[in-house]
Amino acid sequence: MAYVKIQGIKTGTHLKQSLDYIKNPDKTDNGILISSFACSSSNTAEEFKETLKRTRHSGNNIAHHICQSFSPEDDITPQKALEIGEKMMKRMYPNYQFLICTHVDREHIHNHIIMCAANFKDYKKLHSNPDNLNALRKVSDTLCEENGIGIIVPEEKTKEKN
Repeated sequence: MAYVKIQGIKTGTHLKQSLDYIKNPDKTDNGILISSFACSSSNTAEEFKETLKRTRHSGNNIAHHICQSFSPEDDITPQKALEIGEKMMKRMYPNYQFLICTHVDREHIHNHIIMCAANFKDYKKLHSNPDNLNALRKVSDTLCEENGIGIIVPEEKTKEKN
């Protein structure tokens, strides 16, 4: 089962630090578990900056950091986790540049994905909100089911009776 969360990146300094962190060779099997879409893994920040120059939309976010964590109980290889993360992004955000790195330094395998806040087709910015996060989680769940990985079933909220 995969758990997905997202947070905004607001400055170029934070973007560079985040990119350096997710590309750490000690976490990505010496850089083998790194992939990108519509940008290079070596020049991601500059390529995002070029895309962002074309947007006319406001907002402080220059990128989004998405984490997709798999349970230690899941029978999943790092390569399969990377593939699922790539498919999730291409289904949900087909016109956005992203860098994805699969980390294997913990008990659980997890993907870190940094996506440009503006898409490269019409340069509109994505404004992350609960609806976007829920849609992203649904895509992740669908891909997990397609690959024989369990999903997280939300607990029903119950009201205490007085």
